[in-house]
Amino acid sequence: MRIVPRDAGCTRIAGNNPHHAVFGGGDVTTLANRLKPLRDLFARYGSLRVIAAVAEQLGLVHRPSLPPPIRGLDDAAYARVGDVIDALEIRAAPNR
Repeated sequence: MRIVPRDAGCTRIAGNNPHHAVFGGGDVTTLANRLKPLRDLFARYGSLRVIAAVAEQLGLVHRPSLPPPIRGLDDAAYARVGDVIDALEIRAAPNR
């Protein structure tokens, strides 16, 4: 197993899909470039709201998953998150 630096964006999404994060392989630069659209969403909307939307779209939690007064993403941003997770082929880890 190769140990790579913990980029904040990588560790946020790794929490939703730890199997791929550990066994996915690849080089750090390639992974960082591939995750740029996700990091851009974090920068624009905040990582908490984006990761909540990812978890919702993966079926890990029900929408809305954030407690008041925290608001989830609007429909357009929510759809953009869906596009990004589809492009990145992010899937929920199988139950163990």
